[in-house]
Amino acid sequence: MYGLEKEDVEIYVDHKILTFTFKGTNQNEVCGHGFYLTYDLNGKPYRINEIKAKIRKDGVLEIVVPKTKMDDKETHERIIVKIE
Repeated sequence: MYGLEKEDVEIYVDHKILTFTFKGTNQNEVCGHGFYLTYDLNGKPYRINEIKAKIRKDGVLEIVVPKTKMDDKETHERIIVKIE
């Protein structure tokens, strides 16, 4: 997705579900519509506390979810991902 503004995006993990929401207040959006996307991280070896996101200069959102070993401790709390 391109043309995003940092203020219009929210990314969080809750109970191993990664959720990305877009508010649709960007001037390029018609009628201020938004959307959301979810990705199930259950049963997958990811370091949820180390998820990173950034919006590049061209407006493209990049989300990086690092892998981990299967024997690392899991977390089930809600984590807000800071967008750089």
